[in-house]
Amino acid sequence: MLQAIRDRITGVIAWIIIGVIGVTFALWGIDWYLKRSTHIYAAKVNGVEISVPQFRFAYQQRLERMRMLLGKRFDRSRIDENALKRRVLDGLVENELLAQAARDQGFAISDALLAARISANKAFQEKGKFSEQRYQRLLASNGMTPRQYEERMRRSLLVNQFLTAVTATAFATDSELRDALRLQGQKRDVAYLRLAAALFMPQMQVTPQEVSAYYKDHPKAYRLPERVRLEYLELTEDEVARQVKVSDADIRQRYQQDKKRYTRPEERRARHILIKVAKDASPAEVAKAKARTEALVKQLRAGASFEALAKKYSADPGSAAKGGDLGFFTRGAMVPEFDKAVFSLKKGQISDPVRTSFGFHIIQVTDIKPAHVQPLAEVRDDIRHELQKERVEGIFYDRSEQLGRLTFEHPDTLELAAEKLGLKVKKSGWVNRDGQQQGIGRYPQVVESAFSEDVLEGGNNSEVIEVKPGHVFVIRVVDHKAASRLPLETARPAIIARLEKQKASALVKKKGEALLRELHQGAGWDKVIAEVGIEHLKLERVSGLTRDDRKRDPAIVRRAFALPRPRQGKPSLGGLALDNGDYVLIQVSKVEDADPAKADQATRTGMRRQLAQAYGSDAAQAMIRRLKQAAKVETHLDSL
Repeated sequence: MLQAIRDRITGVIAWIIIGVIGVTFALWGIDWYLKRSTHIYAAKVNGVEISVPQFRFAYQQRLERMRMLLGKRFDRSRIDENALKRRVLDGLVENELLAQAARDQGFAISDALLAARISANKAFQEKGKFSEQRYQRLLASNGMTPRQYEERMRRSLLVNQFLTAVTATAFATDSELRDALRLQGQKRDVAYLRLAAALFMPQMQVTPQEVSAYYKDHPKAYRLPERVRLEYLELTEDEVARQVKVSDADIRQRYQQDKKRYTRPEERRARHILIKVAKDASPAEVAKAKARTEALVKQLRAGASFEALAKKYSADPGSAAKGGDLGFFTRGAMVPEFDKAVFSLKKGQISDPVRTSFGFHIIQVTDIKPAHVQPLAEVRDDIRHELQKERVEGIFYDRSEQLGRLTFEHPDTLELAAEKLGLKVKKSGWVNRDGQQQGIGRYPQVVESAFSEDVLEGGNNSEVIEVKPGHVFVIRVVDHKAASRLPLETARPAIIARLEKQKASALVKKKGEALLRELHQGAGWDKVIAEVGIEHLKLERVSGLTRDDRKRDPAIVRRAFALPRPRQGKPSLGGLALDNGDYVLIQVSKVEDADPAKADQATRTGMRRQLAQAYGSDAAQAMIRRLKQAAKVETHLDSL
């Protein structure tokens, strides 16, 4: 049950949710997202086209997410690209269906909400506030108007709103929560034996005929993808920053202009004793508390220790242990009555009882820092950094505009723009159409532009491509090679390695299944290990295995918890073929359920939320299935 829950909330719905709430995605590289192919569309959903460039950008984004998640474990050669393309296209189709359904159901995004979301986007902010200038500049550098961006963002918010209306209504009952807690905390005593395919590979023999047959039967494998070599100009804020100097005179001028910013208001340090009084206290209770406070005031004015009385009598948990000390604060930091009293006292003076919503306070001011202007020396570095940042951004924006204008006016060369802007025309290695991790090809926006019709077929310079804030390129294609198949002799070593692994995997699976039958018939582990005939084969035993175990292969843990409970003293047995070709024999000898009553509140809350998310995802998936069944969808996956 718990695995099913995880599958539901990490499947296609999770990707849809990530896509629709990732509004920043609509900014970086969105111009390629919007461009349409003049030849064919990737899909058509109830008459609405999903363009090939839109698909390709989404595909590159998915690959980039996989690279980020897997890191060094990412291996492009092991990806079933057809299956991945199908998932990406399905996601785009589903997103379009959701947008259409949301509009049909009367969902809408108000102008106020749209404006609030745009204003909250940190990419458009300067000094923590929305900057219209920065907003216009970033959109322009991505080849987009505010209207285009706002339409894209409105659509994303609309889909998210619609999905939330479906998923947020789900809930879990107390009975379901108890069952989930019982299973989630379950422990199992497990033994498992892993037959590694690699141990058997030296025994595998691959014939030339098998290599030739595999090469013939897999015409799309072992191909060199379509690729280009590029010339490009690169402009970065970091490079601009190295050329921008801020003088002492500039700093002094800014300091004089903004002197109010560096004026620090008066600060006072105070301590207090709080005698609590409820807001709805009776007159008698108020009078009693006031009398207690007045008695303490008399003691303090007679020379009693403020610190000692605060520790003994103050009801303020935050300051009582510190003798009532509240530290330094400025005017307006406290509730009005308290604030007024503090800033009317002299240093060392003890106040009369001060009534606030918390009760009665006795206040003493222990130190005063008068209002003052921070000296220039104290803020010099901050001003220098601020001026540097402002100038760099302004120069970078101007140079980006110049770069775009010059390369547009002279679309067949980068040399003129390089000469006028003091840049160097750089050359790339081969950049594959399906992207790569190294060099300029690691940026999806660059790859999409390089293979666009205007740049690849038209031979023109690209538009200015912003790959991240403060980093842009203009590219042109100088060499192009169509996709081609590797010669058999070149592909032979890789084919032999693949066939050896396939044979070894098939062998260990066959051996594993035979050994599993022996275990079912009562054979012991010692006998089974001896029959394998491989030295140093180790049986792993785990007492009290949990679902969140991080020391073992997650697939083995999942399989161990999927096996039935042992019955009548007989262990539960199962086998598992791993993705890497290994085979695992698994035995569960004991199962111990968790006690739901012992789960703390945080665990219960988290589990209830997880169940609700899973049920909400179920509801959303069911809705998407109904939308698909009722929709007219046309796809062109074979041409992508």
